[in-house]
Amino acid sequence: QDYGGAGGMSGQIWSMKVCEENARVRQMQGAPGEGDVWVGDSGGSDGCALVGGNLARLAGRDGGAGVLVHGCVRDVAEMVDCQVGIWAIATHPRRSLRAGQGHTDLVLDIAGVIVRPGEWCLADADGVLISDRPIS
Repeated sequence: QDYGGAGGMSGQIWSMKVCEENARVRQMQGAPGEGDVWVGDSGGSDGCALVGGNLARLAGRDGGAGVLVHGCVRDVAEMVDCQVGIWAIATHPRRSLRAGQGHTDLVLDIAGVIVRPGEWCLADADGVLISDRPIS
């Protein structure tokens, strides 16, 4: 589901594995390069939101193309105002924990799709594609 204001996104993948907490996400904000897509894997959890309006604004400010969350997001009205792509499974009103856990630059298995750092992500109204070369 698309929750961002950009309507689409395309960029190189920067990955992180977390479990219902986003302190590490906040620490690493700015680490992805211009036009990158941050892929956050929370295992498809529906227990809380991994990304909210503040992180969406930071992603746009830092020049990111967007965010793909294997989990939930919140603050949808704020995200629509951000000019970045935000894709997630669903919404959840509860904020995540902030324990500083998480691992970056990992190969992720998201619902059977292998996602490697440095690969490319394209997302639009038709869905999300992962590729080993740039796509647009």
